[in-house]
Parts: sequence; structure tokens; C-alpha cells
Amino acid sequence: MHSIDGTAVPTALMAPPPGKPATRPANVSLPQQLTIADPSAPDFGSSLGSALAALGCSDMLREGNLLLSDAEKEMVWYIAQNFDPADTALVQGAASSHSLARALAVAGFDTLAFEPDPSILETLLRSVDALAPLVPGLKERLRPTAGSYLDAFKVGARNPGKKSVLLAVGMDDAAMREVQLASLSVFDDAVIEFTLPEARSPDTERSLLARLGKLHDLVHRLWIRPEGEIWHVRPSQILGATKPSAAVGTVPARMGTPLEVDIAEFNGELVKMQKDWIEGEGQKYPADDAYAVKAQSKAVLLKHECVIAETMALIFDAAETDITEVGSGCGGLSLLLARHGFAIRGYEGDRRRFPVGVSNLELQSARHRELPERLAYVPGFFP
Repeated sequence: MHSIDGTAVPTALMAPPPGKPATRPANVSLPQQLTIADPSAPDFGSSLGSALAALGCSDMLREGNLLLSDAEKEMVWYIAQNFDPADTALVQGAASSHSLARALAVAGFDTLAFEPDPSILETLLRSVDALAPLVPGLKERLRPTAGSYLDAFKVGARNPGKKSVLLAVGMDDAAMREVQLASLSVFDDAVIEFTLPEARSPDTERSLLARLGKLHDLVHRLWIRPEGEIWHVRPSQILGATKPSAAVGTVPARMGTPLEVDIAEFNGELVKMQKDWIEGEGQKYPADDAYAVKAQSKAVLLKHECVIAETMALIFDAAETDITEVGSGCGGLSLLLARHGFAIRGYEGDRRRFPVGVSNLELQSARHRELPERLAYVPGFFP
């Protein structure tokens, strides 16, 4: 445990950073005797800023011709010191600080930068065009792309031959809720700037650092100021996993049984019910293209839902387990689990889908009379 201004953070806080790679990018020569310094040098940001100014891109710089903030300088220096451009692919979740993505690409890193603001994205694209003739391979390394944090997590490990590293600047509690802490596992490493005081919340359970420490390894704190901190995080390689605690002990034995429903047969029943709904009662409601495609492709129940049902049946004793499903849709997964024996309450806020679930439950109950006692659907969103 470590205390940060009174907030307990379960992490090996003072673990040393990884070793510096052997090779470094070469200096880049510019006209007018200007040179972009090595990315690990203290004047890298200012030399790159001077180069952009010389290229007529002064509008891209901060006050005083500064290209990088103090936090960004530290991130560039740390990444240049501890990651090898030859085997590292960087993904920036939101490039509002477009200078960071640009600096790292100039430093030799393959960088995919998502940015939701069209004007900022245009500025980054313009700077790439300006620097490209002077920095060989820049356009191939830096790819500014319209998108947000969520798009970065969809990409994840986009290059199987390289280590995938997430860059996150100005991360606050709302942003972390958006991308979800456990989803960091789609990356090999992450370098994250936290906006404080949110990260130092007196409520330890809500503290971003405390929450991160429960899920992933906090490798190294590379920068700390009153306004924020920067951490190198090494995500758990099990998506959604919680780091084991000595107090937890051994994993309990499986208490359930194999799923007692034939999934292929059940899916066929779902497809027929969905098609009948679309052609009949569903005409009263707005079209639901997603479920229409599922019915057409004869797969209303998706593969991952089948795996979830099979896994839950094996692990949990149906007679002793109550389930709450948030977003029950047409009721496929909840019906399958209820058929196995689980007691379920499903919430659905989509006015097109809630009546489908109710209808499917009524139809299934005609053949399986125990279902109304096990399964109930609630209209509206989960409280």
C-alpha cells in the first residue's frame, strides 16, 4: 500500500522503469541550421517547436513558441527512454494535445492518434504535411484519425508484431468511466496523465489510482505536480480480471452443471419468434434493424452470449443464484438462462425491444410453464 495525500493506493509504487532500448532515432536536419534534438534530450520539444515556426506553423505552438507542455515533455522523454520505436505501436485516445502524437511520430514511433474535434484534427494533419518533407517516414508513422477514446479501445493491439501502448492525456473520472478500467487489457502498456484532484479523491474506492491498482500494475509514476500525475500502467492480460489478493484464497469449485438447453435448437426457436414478431405485432413499432439482421442471419443469440450462458451454468448453482440483466433486448440470453433454472430480472429501456421480450416469454411459457416464476422483464433502464 502507498499513501498519496492520504489516499491508499495498492501498488508497488517505486518499481523502477523498464530499461532503455539500445537504439535511438537519429537527429533530423532542417533548413536554416535548425536541428530537431534527440527525443530523449531536454530541448527536444523546443527544437521541434522552432522547426514548426520556421515552417510557417507558428499557430500550432503555445505561447512563447513552446510545443510541449511540461507533462508532455515528460511523457515523450519517458517513452523515448523506455520503449523501442522498432517494436512499439502507440495509440493516443484523444489527440486534443496533438503536439504529443506529432512529437512521438517525429521521434520514430508508429502513432495512431484519434481526435473527435474536426478543427484539431485538421491542424494535426496540416502539421504532418508541413513536417513530412523534412522527417522521412513521418506520414507512414503518424496517422491522425477522426474518433474518440472508445475508438482507441476498439483498435487495441492493432499490430500483432509490436507492443501496443495507449497514451491518455488529461484523463479524469468521467473519461475513465467511458473507456472502462478493465478494458485497458487490450493494450500491453499505457502511459496515462491523470487530472487531479479527482485522482486523489478522499473516497479511496472512487480514486482512479486505487481502482487502477486493483486491476493492473502501476509500474512507475514518472511525473507529479499539483495539477496532475503521469503513470506507466501495465494492464492485466486477462480482460476484466481483478488482480488476486492474498486474502481471497483459492478459487471456489464450480457449483453448477452443464447447460441443460440445446443452444442450436433454442436459437432456432428465437429466430422463428423474431421473424413472426417483425411480420406481425412488430409492425406497430419503429423498425429495429439490428434484430432484423440477426433474424435474417438465423443467429439471434450471439456466440459470446452462448459462451456466457454455458459458463454461468457451470460455475453457479441455478437454484441458489438470482441474476439481473441490464439491457435484456428481445430476451434471448435471459430466456436461455431461465430455461436452465436461473431466476432472472431483466431491464430494457428500448420501447421497441421490451415488448419483444415479453412476447417471447409468453410464447416460451406455453411450453415451459415454470418460466413465469423464474423470469420477469421490467420496462425502463436499470436504476
